[in-house]
Amino acid sequence: MHHTPSIEKSIQSIQHALQENGQITVMLYRRGNPKWWATITIRTISRWMKKFSGKKRLSHTDADAPHGTALQELLDVPIMNAYSNHECMQLFAAFHDVSITNYQPGFARMIDFMPWLKIFGRLLRWIDIKCQQIWGFYQVIKARK
Repeated sequence: MHHTPSIEKSIQSIQHALQENGQITVMLYRRGNPKWWATITIRTISRWMKKFSGKKRLSHTDADAPHGTALQELLDVPIMNAYSNHECMQLFAAFHDVSITNYQPGFARMIDFMPWLKIFGRLLRWIDIKCQQIWGFYQVIKARK
């Protein structure tokens, strides 16, 4: 849903299709954390590189690579939105029992792109666990109609 032009319409469609007392679980990107600021910076640089090089894409799809399609998403998807926890509460205001849990600040994921960081793997995973509610990049929203 974070790649759609109108998340409001997406949520309305879910609410319409969901049975009474039905439960949904949605994952959205969360902004305002270190990984989101890095993402914004890289996407800005990517836009400039595409503009000056004349290329439409900077990545290639390689699902078998250690980073999967993360580079393609980071560099080339046209829409990539993120929302604060507060905004998500507003987006899902028509639902009941709404809860939000934040996950994966992304420090351990840096190893995928900088393998030399493996020596700090345990520390980076510990930081991810201890800081996920504060700095988590992914937010999982659970709600009931």
